Amino acid sequence: MPSTSCRATPAYWVYGALDLNRVEAELDTRNAASAKVLEKLGFEREGLRREDCIVSGEVSDSWIYGLLRRDWRAGPGVVPGTGAA
Repeated sequence: MPSTSCRATPAYWVYGALDLNRVEAELDTRNAASAKVLEKLGFEREGLRREDCIVSGEVSDSWIYGLLRRDWRAGPGVVPGTGAA
């Protein structure tokens, strides 16, 4: 996962060029570092998928994270496509 310093470009692409309302991420519950990055980017943990994958032969759970356009802020409080804070 890219560093949080690169967060503006993908977000502008998702919320601007693609005009999406929601971005979702799924990650292994044992991956605390990625969870921290997502939270730093403004994603909220929305749910848990129990025993939904096998990693290295071990059954594992996944966290579901989401980020809505209205919750995302680009730069100093600007919402993409609106020019408003």
